[in-house]
Amino acid sequence: SDAVLLAGLQDKPNLAEFDFKSYGNTASGIAVVMKLPMPAVTGSTPPTAASASWSKTWTTHMAAKAARALSDGKIACLLWSEEQQASVAMISGEGSDVWGPTDYHLSHGEGTDLQISSDQSSFVISGQGSQASAGRLRRLAGSGLVAKLTKLGAADGTKLWTQEYTAGGTPTLILNECWGAVAMRDGGFVLACATGIENCGSGLSTQDLEDCR
Repeated sequence: SDAVLLAGLQDKPNLAEFDFKSYGNTASGIAVVMKLPMPAVTGSTPPTAASASWSKTWTTHMAAKAARALSDGKIACLLWSEEQQASVAMISGEGSDVWGPTDYHLSHGEGTDLQISSDQSSFVISGQGSQASAGRLRRLAGSGLVAKLTKLGAADGTKLWTQEYTAGGTPTLILNECWGAVAMRDGGFVLACATGIENCGSGLSTQDLEDCR
């Protein structure tokens, strides 16, 4: 390829929050996708915003987490904001709007990656959120955190389905998170996931302690 797509954020007032932040879930900033010519990336000096062939921003969102090019030149972009959670927008190869952003809110939760299917008719968002019965992302008592995969139609971003996954145990203690996906040639996807036990501590029941092990 003769260029690199860069997804991230700009216009953040300070560098706070960057010691550890879950895949770009910042509390401020403006989502941006840039197209950088390859010479700007491979040169002897780091590229700057002025090096970009074009930049596309979304002031309604705080970060862009992924930008994936389709064979027809369009670019699917995964966006984030606290209110909308995972959102997707399609832009042209020149950075103009095609459709979206389409917001999936708590039906998906946090989006961490976007991958295009092998036939390019759809794409998926990996991530995590509350169980559907809980109705929200934040881990309130009894809500839990489950891994999620949401499939979207590439033509207009229509949500086709959302699947939830857990590693077993009590989901309020065993936090299930998926951080990436890879498209397979047969049309399927492989998820890269992990579990966290931040909520495991003293004072738990015998069964909860067993789950934490």
